[in-house]
Amino acid sequence: MQTKAGSADGEEAAQAEVPTASGSLEAGSVTQQDQGLLDEMEKLLEENDDLKCEIEEMRNEMDEMRDTFYEEDTCQLQEMRRELERANKNCRILQYRLRKAERKRMRYAQTGEIDEDLLRSLEQDLKVAKDVSVRLHHELENVEEKRTKTEDENDKLRQKLIEVEVTKQALQNELDKTKESQKRRGSKDLLKTDKKSAGTPAEEDNEDLKCQLAFIKEEAVLMRKKTATIDKEKDRLEQELQKYRSFYGDLDSPHPKGEAGGPPTTRESELKLRLRLVEEEANILGRKIVELEVENRGLRAELDDQRGEGEGGEDGSRGPGGAGRGRGLREDLTELRQQLQLVEDEAELLRRNLADSEDQNKRVTTELNKMRFKAGTLEGGGRHGGGAAAATLAMDSAKVDALQEELKMARLQINDLSGKVMQLQYENRVLLSNMQRYDLASHLSLRGSPRDSDADSDAGGGGGPGGGGGDAPPPPPGCSPRTASARVPWAGRATRTRSETETTAAAAATALGAA
Repeated sequence: MQTKAGSADGEEAAQAEVPTASGSLEAGSVTQQDQGLLDEMEKLLEENDDLKCEIEEMRNEMDEMRDTFYEEDTCQLQEMRRELERANKNCRILQYRLRKAERKRMRYAQTGEIDEDLLRSLEQDLKVAKDVSVRLHHELENVEEKRTKTEDENDKLRQKLIEVEVTKQALQNELDKTKESQKRRGSKDLLKTDKKSAGTPAEEDNEDLKCQLAFIKEEAVLMRKKTATIDKEKDRLEQELQKYRSFYGDLDSPHPKGEAGGPPTTRESELKLRLRLVEEEANILGRKIVELEVENRGLRAELDDQRGEGEGGEDGSRGPGGAGRGRGLREDLTELRQQLQLVEDEAELLRRNLADSEDQNKRVTTELNKMRFKAGTLEGGGRHGGGAAAATLAMDSAKVDALQEELKMARLQINDLSGKVMQLQYENRVLLSNMQRYDLASHLSLRGSPRDSDADSDAGGGGGPGGGGGDAPPPPPGCSPRTASARVPWAGRATRTRSETETTAAAAATALGAA
């Protein structure tokens, strides 16, 4: 019994202890939850404070933006008001001027008076235009004087250059003659050794080529000098043309309809300029024609010389090969003569056309002088007669149109002449190439004939120093016989043709300038 009672008490005590333990556990969990909630509340409070600060900053920014927007709007509004005030003022001024102009018009319509202010302004503009035209005329005259001076200086320098070239060529010819005489004196011993030793055609060809190369170099130097002078003259003419264009504009540009009745001074200046350009083109064409004629004369002289050499080579050559070469060279000579005749005919036609263009230029100058005289008389009597002045101005405008047509025709003729000159230059180039081929063929034929004659003389036993060729002077050791024989005439002919070309071109240019 006691054991049962003790066990019951123990169970009750155990049951009493269990609720106390569970209560303590629940109290601990409640305190942990409260602590977590408190932490979360603190975080939320901090976030709320941050959000409040951001909201305040955004409010401040919005206030600032509103203020700036208002300021910009106020500035734009003020500017628009100012512009509106300016526009109103301008409108008032224009209305006032319009009313004033209407009143003047009504008054002039009623009374029939003339606007004196407008007349004064027009007279002032006319005076300014006249002063400008006079100043431009003076400048043009100064430029023309400078151009004539430079042309005279260029002609003098060109003549001096021609004289220097002629003296240089003469000295060169004398030097060549002295060298040849010295070589002839010392060539007798060399001829003996040359006849004993075998002939070397390759060395002779090399010497011939060297001599020809020296001639070609001399020609190239002279041509370079001539091209340099031509380039200088071309640059000078281009500069003058640019000056004329800067003063008066382009000549080929058509005049508008409103300029047909312009002042006579501008029309006279334009016609003067066009006439001067036409005269310059005619001078250039005349020089080219003279140069072509001189070149044709030189080519004819070359043909005559080559014909004489070819006939001599034909007489000296033997066999059917020499006869065939002679016939071919004769045919080439006839063709070249025909071509030269055609070129001379073309040059004659060009000369006639140039004379016609000069006559037209003279007529145009006379018409210009008449117009200038009439314009001076009209300026003196324009204040007294109005209808007669208008009629004479109409007649002058008609004459100006006719002169312009004549200038156009002269320009077309000059273009045709320039085309014919280009064609003649091309034909001259072809003739020069034919001459070079003919020269080469004659040299080859002359090269073959002395060798055949030497071979025949050696075979016949007459190859000693006192043979058939002992009368002729021996050739110099530096060149072959044909080169030594053809050297001095070739140089003389080239210098003669060049000097004749330069002198005749200068004489033609001076004659055309005087005309």
